[in-house]
Amino acid sequence: MAARIAGEHSASGEPLTVLVNNVGAMFAERADLGGVEASFVVNHLSPYLPTELLLPTLTAGAPSRIVNVTSGAVVSAKRVFDAVEPPGGYYGFHWYGRAKLANLAYTLDLARRLNGTGVSVFAADPGGAATDMTDGTMSGPKIVSPALRLLWPLVGRKFARSTSGPASAAARPSIIAATDDALTGRTGLVIGPRHTPSRRSVRRPTPASPRPYACSARRTHLWAHDHTRCVPSRPTARPPGNARI
Repeated sequence: MAARIAGEHSASGEPLTVLVNNVGAMFAERADLGGVEASFVVNHLSPYLPTELLLPTLTAGAPSRIVNVTSGAVVSAKRVFDAVEPPGGYYGFHWYGRAKLANLAYTLDLARRLNGTGVSVFAADPGGAATDMTDGTMSGPKIVSPALRLLWPLVGRKFARSTSGPASAAARPSIIAATDDALTGRTGLVIGPRHTPSRRSVRRPTPASPRPYACSARRTHLWAHDHTRCVPSRPTARPPGNARI
């Protein structure tokens, strides 16, 4: 399907200036698609493939933007990357977080790859919302690890509060990332649910200081512990740090 969509759009000759990948699925019980765990397929591989296939069209239509919707659930992901699947049992919330972390790492690495092409790449964290994905899936302790199950009365209430907001509010970070003029010339940012960029609070890079605020995939795990600050990258010999608005 991804190849068909990319081929049809390329053949149409129409420009493509915004691509928003908003996909999410969480499974209480393990499910496989083509031999690969379904959460990883839906949350990471499904936006990855069309994005890669559409890169020539997006580059041709530059300035353009790519927005991948991430999740605060990345904090729950096991950061052991010796294999595609993490060790241990299947717990839907944690595997969802790991798939979203993989996609976040891809998003930030893509920003580095495309720096200078006119294609900006952002991740958008919608926060919590009441959607079909969370309806029922997060109502039982099976989706979390045994340690968290012991705290389920507390964890369950936290899940309920975090998924009670309207979907319209959750869409706001994606809309900002896709359309806000204050982000022109910027890339490699995670747009959070609590902040609205403005021309006064977001500096544009200049020819003398072209800092792209790109984020290194190797340091993506730091984002989970830096959930509220915007940390611009600095021109150093090390890979640039993570950034968030």
